[in-house]
Amino acid sequence: PPFVFFPSAEPNFTYVYLNLPVGTDQAYTSEVLRKLEAKVNAVLTDPKTGKRNPVVKSVIANVTVDAVDPNAGEIGDFPNKGKISVAFVEFAERHGQSTTKILGDIRDAVKGYPGAEITVDKEGGGPPLPKPIVIDITGENLDTLVATADRLKRYLATKQVPGVEELRSDFDANKPEIVFDLNRERMNNESISTYAVAMNMRTAIFGKEVSRFRDANDDYPIYLRLMHSQRSDVDAIRNMPVVYRDMGMGGIIRTVPVSSFADVHYGATYGGVKRKNQKRIITLSSNVLTGFEPNDVVAAVQREINEFHASPSMTIKMGGEQEEQAETGAFLGSAFAISLMLIFLIL
Repeated sequence: PPFVFFPSAEPNFTYVYLNLPVGTDQAYTSEVLRKLEAKVNAVLTDPKTGKRNPVVKSVIANVTVDAVDPNAGEIGDFPNKGKISVAFVEFAERHGQSTTKILGDIRDAVKGYPGAEITVDKEGGGPPLPKPIVIDITGENLDTLVATADRLKRYLATKQVPGVEELRSDFDANKPEIVFDLNRERMNNESISTYAVAMNMRTAIFGKEVSRFRDANDDYPIYLRLMHSQRSDVDAIRNMPVVYRDMGMGGIIRTVPVSSFADVHYGATYGGVKRKNQKRIITLSSNVLTGFEPNDVVAAVQREINEFHASPSMTIKMGGEQEEQAETGAFLGSAFAISLMLIFLIL
């Protein structure tokens, strides 16, 4: 018969996690989250009476602060993330109404928003566990690893395995960046070092502690940097003068704008690299839809992975709950064999 180690009960909370591309402004994230909140409230409101479902206690939406999915392994405040928390009343006050069905209705209402990753989940009960479907892809070559993870994600999406909500990657491959391409020949003609340029730009954007203010109770650092309107303007940074000492002209102080030896263009880079057992790893994870058995869904995903052709240098295996269940099963099997041997020796 189908079984799970930790059966899930009716949710007391439902969370809608919004994840927009890295670099999204907090105001735009708030605007998108407001639209999702309207969809959630529409699900929780009776269209005939216009009143909210009595099993709902509160709906709270927040941006940036405390908006990360705890199962995603991220810590901190991100302006491109938001969260909607739906709290339900006590189980005895629900009068038989299923909050699992409400969770499924919310999931259907908020999916498909363009340019955003939306995850609907409930609170974790019992020991902390990863998502039911976790696929670990490990390898040494980062470019091959990223390509394999993207190809596997698209491959499984075409298979449409029943019960899979949506596979999401924990690897950010499109982090926007502004590239200042330095012309070394021009810099040599002006006797400018890359260190001088980097430190001037760092001071202008991030600031540099130049002194400290002390009073009777505490001391406060004093930072020097450009005004917000200037450091957020690419043209202002591009035309920022670099002050340096020209040793080729007797050590005089010179001022040269950045635009005279740097070409500015926009690009994208990797957001970060995660490792497990000293190997680079990318994880694809997903929740299991309501009404499906997690073990059956994972087995179906595993069958599709077995048909996937990857580079020999890449290792693809199921992680998360399945990995823990395999380790627990192996331990219990060996413990059972040892216990039989000990009983036999005692007898």
